[in-house]
Amino acid sequence: MNRDGETNLFGTSPTPIGLHLKEDFPQIRNMTRIEDRNAIAKHEDNVFQQWVRFVDPDFMEMFTYPVKQGQKNALIDPSQLIISEEMAIKYFGEDTNPLDRVINLRFADGKRMNYTVAAVLEEFPIQSSLRFNFLLNIENLNVVDPNFNPSDWAKSISATFIELEDPNDIEVITSRQESYLSFINNAQSDYPVEEFGFEPLATLYDRSNYIRNDISPESDKEGQMILGIIGMFMIALACLNYLNIAISSATKRLKEIGVRKVIGASRRHLIIQFIMENILLSLIALAMGFVLAVTLFIPGFNDLFSVDLGFNIWALDLYLFLGGLLLLTSIASGAYSAVYISRFQAVTIFRGKVMFGRKNILTKVFLTFQFILACITVVTGIMATRNSEYQRNLSWGYDQQNTMVSNIDDHQAYEKLRNALSSHLDVVSISGTSEHLSKHLVRAVIELPERTLEVYHMDIDESYVETMQLNILEGRNFKKDFASDKEAVLINEQMAENLGWFEPIGKTFRHDSTNYTVIGMLEDYHYYSFWANIEPTFSRIADDEKYKFISIRAREGKSMEVFEEMEAQWANLFPEVPFEGSLQDQLYTWYFDNISGHVVIMNFVAVLALILSCFGLYGLVSLNIASRIKEFSVRKVLGASLYHLTNAVNSHFLIYLVFALILGAPISYYLVKVLFETIYNYHVPITYSPVIMAIMLILGTVLITVSSQVFKVLKANPTVGLRNE
Repeated sequence: MNRDGETNLFGTSPTPIGLHLKEDFPQIRNMTRIEDRNAIAKHEDNVFQQWVRFVDPDFMEMFTYPVKQGQKNALIDPSQLIISEEMAIKYFGEDTNPLDRVINLRFADGKRMNYTVAAVLEEFPIQSSLRFNFLLNIENLNVVDPNFNPSDWAKSISATFIELEDPNDIEVITSRQESYLSFINNAQSDYPVEEFGFEPLATLYDRSNYIRNDISPESDKEGQMILGIIGMFMIALACLNYLNIAISSATKRLKEIGVRKVIGASRRHLIIQFIMENILLSLIALAMGFVLAVTLFIPGFNDLFSVDLGFNIWALDLYLFLGGLLLLTSIASGAYSAVYISRFQAVTIFRGKVMFGRKNILTKVFLTFQFILACITVVTGIMATRNSEYQRNLSWGYDQQNTMVSNIDDHQAYEKLRNALSSHLDVVSISGTSEHLSKHLVRAVIELPERTLEVYHMDIDESYVETMQLNILEGRNFKKDFASDKEAVLINEQMAENLGWFEPIGKTFRHDSTNYTVIGMLEDYHYYSFWANIEPTFSRIADDEKYKFISIRAREGKSMEVFEEMEAQWANLFPEVPFEGSLQDQLYTWYFDNISGHVVIMNFVAVLALILSCFGLYGLVSLNIASRIKEFSVRKVLGASLYHLTNAVNSHFLIYLVFALILGAPISYYLVKVLFETIYNYHVPITYSPVIMAIMLILGTVLITVSSQVFKVLKANPTVGLRNE
């Protein structure tokens, strides 16, 4: 569909299109429509809110959901129900046979229906994105929803899937969609469709970020990319660090190399020996890392983000990946040191004339690169910590601290609960709405003389602005006694900005064949979480009969007492309906948990990167000292001071460190800026102060690292050093 000059992909489809496709194209083997609805499921004393998925019977032929008990073709009978294994345990227990048991479903309009459990599906694989609790024949929608019309092109359902005899036939079907375009555009001229397309199931999840209202959950492309970059960063740091330490530790193997060369070992033999040793060492490291990953880090990641990575220890591609990782790290970390060390001549070694490491500029370049990476990760860790605190204190655009909300069935339920709570001393305001901030908003297309614009809208009552403490910047709120307010709206700042309305009061637009007049402009408010940009939104007076939410504002500091009272009144008034209330400030808990997880990961990586870089520096300083034992011994005999020894040990390393920080500072600033603007729509301002803090932290850590080596030189007996030389 075209929205304000931009083409958007939608995963929903017109209700009748599946039936027409199946009738018009013999190439289609199976077809299923999918529509999801909420219902209250009851069996004996077990009563829960559940999502019910309505499908055509072909659904079970098209998708491979293994049946644990019962018949795969159970949906042929509309009175029968297929449930997941999880639901079977939830309602009937582990030791009870759920087949032929009856579950009562109560739908949104109050319609109750009994269904017989005819099949139980095995537990879904963790990778499956098409999940459900209950599966019903879509013919039931004709009974439970009086507004459902399978022939209405103006209405949409969640998804339509087709299965072809031959995949190549999709080109034929795609090329013959013009007649369907005329059907839908005649039925809903306000929402013109440009074309119909098809998405293979195999790529649906990966493409879900670009398809709105898609039945598949969105893939976290940014998160995958960032974790991949972090992984490459850490492997690079580890390889560079090991490379420097390997060259340093080779000082203890010079005589071995010399003897092997004297007895006939070629340089190629030595290179193979060192690389094979490195492969063995990497294999041991890989095995230890694998155990740590399985027992500690993967479960920790799952707990941190409340996810399940679905790690399969027996997957073939896992071991192919680990084999490739083993070869990559073994060669990347060991090839250079093997080539470098094997080039020394035996005669040079035995004469003690090996100038080990003095002119090896490449290792110092590696060290420079290590500290650039360390600078980037430390700055990112500091920024993540600051951003977490910043977002926790970010205004939601309304009073989330003293408000609460609950789903309700209808206006009658709203009136009962409102009457029960209105006399409570700590209740300040109560309102009823069809939509609610951070719970549910609806998209709408508005028409202006020069353009159309897709926006969000909420249907609210006159007291909602007061209840949620939304801030009116211009104009006024709705008034209960003003009949004209039925065609009035409140807009947010973003909508006024998008439409170029510097004085929005009195402006008009058309929606659903009605002209609306702007009577007030609200300060921008976050309607979902801080992941989502604030978009143009308008509010209008709700029809009493369409109330779906009740919102309550409590006196300052009394929200928990009021919430407990609301829950108690609900249990008294609606004993057979599960309570779905929550404190407003808890609706973003999942978001802040995610942000906290980012902080943990970024800080862990920063600390690990800093430690690895300092290990690399430690190796090079050790190498420097090992190759200059005689020089330092002579200096000490001649009375060199602590300052002179420190300068002799570290002066040229300091140059590379300063160079790394000079390069790393602007690179860190730029990359962190790009990273945070990619991940977060609203983040802490990017400044140079985290870069300065990172530099100070790195310098402090480096000081501790090199001080240990300087101390070793100070304590060394110069007589021993001169005698060994």
